[in-house]
Amino acid sequence: MTACPHCGHVAPVVLRSWETWIAAKVESANVTRSNHGAAHHAYRNKRDQWMMRWRLAKWTGDGPGQPSIRGLCTGRVTAGDGGKRYVVFTRHYSGREREMDHANLIGGMKGPVDAMVRVGLLVDDSPKWFTAEYVQVRSDRSGLHVRIEERAE
Repeated sequence: MTACPHCGHVAPVVLRSWETWIAAKVESANVTRSNHGAAHHAYRNKRDQWMMRWRLAKWTGDGPGQPSIRGLCTGRVTAGDGGKRYVVFTRHYSGREREMDHANLIGGMKGPVDAMVRVGLLVDDSPKWFTAEYVQVRSDRSGLHVRIEERAE
């Protein structure tokens, strides 16, 4: 990797990447903040809905001879299968929806991230295996754009 001669920024080298669009609204952490009692069942149901969305997602890959991520959804990804993943979640909001504060956006993404681990898109959601970036943009339709990258360390 080489650094920019002007600012010194070192851009990561992306080895493989995949993208998808999920036509589902991301809920605020204010809605999903409790995970005990009856609320635990609601969280589990929402997480399971996200698991189904990840399994049915149509992923597109970047790079020459890029393998489809579709096969990764059927089994667990092990450390030897790619290692750490960098994920950019872009929440698109429209109509009367408002931009969420950053903490509520991150908290609301707990279910979708846990579902990614359960279907095998991520090894684990610990910092050793997963780094995320959360972005919001006003758009003509609501949903979630996801980009997964494997980078050279």
